[in-house]
Amino acid sequence: MEFPDRKASRLMLFGQCTVGRNWEDMAYESQPKRWCKRTFAAPLAVDPIPALFVPRTSSKKDAKDVGADQI
Repeated sequence: MEFPDRKASRLMLFGQCTVGRNWEDMAYESQPKRWCKRTFAAPLAVDPIPALFVPRTSSKKDAKDVGADQI
């Protein structure tokens, strides 16, 4: 889908799936900007957004512990 102004823009999430008890330790492992710089020849038009996927509903405390309550 292109926007009427034809400027480059997309929402890009780089996600990591995690399960188990140490999911909080993995919340900051994803470094999509660094990965893109190493992988692509040209810079991306938009910065990717890091994401963490867990197979359960997070509590308010869980969200606060990893900074997701700021979103």
